[in-house]
Amino acid sequence: MFTRSGNNWRTKELWIYIDGAEVGARNRFLSNQRNASPAVAVRFDLDGHTYNIAADRYNTPEQNLAGIAAYIESVRAQERNGIFTVEEMLHTFAALPTGREWWKVLGVQPDAPQDVAEAAYRALVLKFHPDKGGDPEKFREITEAIDEARYR
Repeated sequence: MFTRSGNNWRTKELWIYIDGAEVGARNRFLSNQRNASPAVAVRFDLDGHTYNIAADRYNTPEQNLAGIAAYIESVRAQERNGIFTVEEMLHTFAALPTGREWWKVLGVQPDAPQDVAEAAYRALVLKFHPDKGGDPEKFREITEAIDEARYR
């Protein structure tokens, strides 16, 4: 959707995640996701930069994915009308504060491999899970941290 007709492709990679798992062409897209969380994240590269857009407002993954598609189309319309470029709009997300860095929450190095981050996450979940008497706010922070680590 970001490439103007007749131009070279500006986006070469696209990933779609539901419930933290990648779905798409190599998998059975949304058909096997009925019991998953309705939250959807779309990760893509645009002109050599990687961006993420997430949605969890609606009740199904399909509805949230459609919401992301509508958002992308609205950004494209603003670019076509000369309001700003897609890159300018998407870079505004990078300027928003996100809270503590994921690696600090998980207690790992910023360049830790994914398996190290996952192991740290599992250990913290055992300690802070609300069903085991843990702190719900700390558990939420840990869950957000691993989500960020998975989409980096």
